[in-house]
Amino acid sequence: MKSKHLILSAVVALAGFLPQSKASLSLGSADSFAVLGGTTITSTGDTVINGDLGLYTGTDITGFTFSTSPGPGIVNGAHYGPSDDSIALNAKNAARGAYDILAAETSADWSSTALVGLTLDPGVRRFTSNLLLNGVVTLNGGGDPNARFDFLIGSKLTTGSGSSIVLENG
Repeated sequence: MKSKHLILSAVVALAGFLPQSKASLSLGSADSFAVLGGTTITSTGDTVINGDLGLYTGTDITGFTFSTSPGPGIVNGAHYGPSDDSIALNAKNAARGAYDILAAETSADWSSTALVGLTLDPGVRRFTSNLLLNGVVTLNGGGDPNARFDFLIGSKLTTGSGSSIVLENG
């Protein structure tokens, strides 16, 4: 059975031809979040999120069993937001601090790179615009259980139906 994992901390967390991140990085209060958004979070299918989900200062979380417009999406963790939630605010601030550290580590823009079908090594990837994942991308930890895959997404992450991020050798 394929396990779908989407790790996103506004930094997300979501790597190939770059060296492993150099900075010692702490996500602080964002550490437990798999998805952390600023405007809206929407699931239109069988999304499975393993970790917390948070939204600050956005207005809407839809497509999950706990939302105002329930859907098939599942969150295996807590959910915070969509508004005036101090836990989501603290996580957003911590994620922003980590984002700034990682942004200083890379200048390459991966915005025009389609990740689907790629096997990526640990490292920092920056997308100055949106990231669309429409298929499978594999993250190869190279046998290191502490391997880091950092994805800096300037705007929004959209995952198509049947998409997944697979971790191997980590």
